[in-house]
Amino acid sequence: MSEVQFVQYEEVLKKCRKEILAGVKQIFCTFCTPKLTVLKSDLPSASDEIRENVRRIVTDEQTKEEIKRLKSTLFQTYSLECVLDTAGFLSSRILYEAYAPYWVSKCTKVKAPLGTERMGVSGEVWYNPMINMYWNEKCRLWVSAKETAWRIELPPTRELCMAEYKENKQKV
Repeated sequence: MSEVQFVQYEEVLKKCRKEILAGVKQIFCTFCTPKLTVLKSDLPSASDEIRENVRRIVTDEQTKEEIKRLKSTLFQTYSLECVLDTAGFLSSRILYEAYAPYWVSKCTKVKAPLGTERMGVSGEVWYNPMINMYWNEKCRLWVSAKETAWRIELPPTRELCMAEYKENKQKV
């Protein structure tokens, strides 16, 4: 567009930009918080606490700079994929800084039930009732006692979560 056209269509362009940002924000929120399960018995206090932690992250100075970079990426590429790829940092911050404290608070040490040996779990292990699974330390994933099933989720302790978070940050 020419400079004259930018001036001529300024209002229309602003409206389009706002609509695009609103749509990306909605998709972005879905992308950043899909795994944040909360037990019904902990509602509403746990979800309020997690939401407040997310709000704190989203409004801090570091995130504001990153969001500016995301907007720049969006309007240079007009590619949602590029924005979501670039937004991995925010998704990780929300998962590890806002949600992990709640997650690990639900993990308890229990004696592994019968049937978990086939999944590599025995003795005293971590259990999470939100997913009804047991932590396989060697494979670093959660396994089921009732079926041959596994799941990649956050680790059961704060230390393991922070180590995983550091590892992920180095990759980005």
